[in-house]
Amino acid sequence: MSASLPRRPLFKFTEAQWKSLALPLDLPIRARAELQSTIDIFFRFRDSSADQLSAGKMKKQLKVISKDCDRLLRGLKGLDRRALRALIGESDASSTTRARDGLDKFVDRQEQILALRNWCDLAVKRTGPDASGPAAQAANLEWLVRGIGGVLARHKSLPLRRTKLIISFVEEACRIATPNVGASSIDEAMKSVIASAKVAAE
Repeated sequence: MSASLPRRPLFKFTEAQWKSLALPLDLPIRARAELQSTIDIFFRFRDSSADQLSAGKMKKQLKVISKDCDRLLRGLKGLDRRALRALIGESDASSTTRARDGLDKFVDRQEQILALRNWCDLAVKRTGPDASGPAAQAANLEWLVRGIGGVLARHKSLPLRRTKLIISFVEEACRIATPNVGASSIDEAMKSVIASAKVAAE
């Protein structure tokens, strides 16, 4: 498993970045902190997605645990009488109650191991696609665009629309957060966010 990423410092605009964003739309200074927080959370989503195990590796680990449970169950079932008596705490001098309690615990442990094996098998079937692939990147970008749109709505009463001015603002904010993102990816994210908002409003 990959090591945890170190916590990054909180994101802050440079003065030049803020002016290039704020001036065209005359954003108030109080919008600055909100936009910074939006981009900072986006960074953490992106880093978290990149740090996750691939679906293939996750399934492999779960299968290993399942097989270990099977081996342990087979080993417990194959114990001879002397080993079983030692395991449950039964001896010639022990009371019947103590032996019965030990046997109950032994059976309970076997059921727990079996439940763990079954849970792992089910988790293998439920494990979805990779959380760090293109789908996750697109979802993170949509979240960022939605957050940027929320700042416009709260501070300028502007709905997210694909007008020239708003597209320019969203693209610039997105490229501050992720410089290599393409205009087409940003446009697709805007379309998705706008469509989702229309559905929610119906």
